[in-house]
Amino acid sequence: MISRREFLKITGLSTFAFFAGRNLASFINQESNELTLISFLPENESLIKSVVEKFIKRTKVNLNIDEALNFIINRLTKENLAKIDNFFITKEKLNSQFYSDILISNNVYSVYNPNSFPEFFDFRQELKSYKAEIKLTCFYTESNLIDHLFKPSHKTLQILNHQGLYDTIRLDKNYSTIVVNGNYGKLELSVKDRLVRVTNSNCRNKHCVNSGLISQPNQAIACAPNKILLRIV
Repeated sequence: MISRREFLKITGLSTFAFFAGRNLASFINQESNELTLISFLPENESLIKSVVEKFIKRTKVNLNIDEALNFIINRLTKENLAKIDNFFITKEKLNSQFYSDILISNNVYSVYNPNSFPEFFDFRQELKSYKAEIKLTCFYTESNLIDHLFKPSHKTLQILNHQGLYDTIRLDKNYSTIVVNGNYGKLELSVKDRLVRVTNSNCRNKHCVNSGLISQPNQAIACAPNKILLRIV
């Protein structure tokens, strides 16, 4: 038989543990806010600015849009790379000519889903009349504390296609050939000594094959016709 004081103490601790557990579970279940955009564009400052602006607004981050855009465009002009808060944006020249396009993905939706990203749908249709001259890559990541604490020490390659996350590959293992089903056909890639490259694709422009090696977080390769995105995290 326990005393009234002991009973109240036990029930009080149990109630605290219950609600603490619920709050922790709720916190753990919060998904990381991630967004990746790869666009093939003409080297036109107005179009680049429009893409970056739509990207920033999509993240719903509290930034001064005009100041952020001016900073990013200035950095891209001088260094082809801009980093501000949790945004990482790069620009590179294309070796081959093909029509402009956009691929966009987060940690929930597929590489291109007009219902998920309506602000890019009409804009993407307009872009298709322009020849692409550059690849603009935009990353945004905001992880919760639990993600940060339990993030694996090894780098991983996320493979996404038109249906969503296709596979996740550890880069500390070698793979001679990985075949990915795309919207247009198949793409083949390899992983060797933590280096990722696309070895073959049935797309027309072969930009993905000619993109070379990637090995670091925030680097990506995209195949626009196949709607396949490879990104290192």
